[in-house]
Amino acid sequence: MLLTQTEVTRVVGLSRQELWRRRQRGQFPHPVKLGVRRIGYLKSEIEAWIAGRVSERDAISQHKEHNR
Repeated sequence: MLLTQTEVTRVVGLSRQELWRRRQRGQFPHPVKLGVRRIGYLKSEIEAWIAGRVSERDAISQHKEHNR
């Protein structure tokens, strides 16, 4: 399933410009070109990216708890 760029910005809470910057740095999934001026993102890749952010957060929390 594909998500539009508008849907992705709403779901992840980042602007279009920030998504572009993160894609350029390899920190966000690249979209699929749907037409001349239209892109879509694979829902599974966006969900995996979100899960990765949650895992990072949890790892940091565990590290902080361990060092107390």
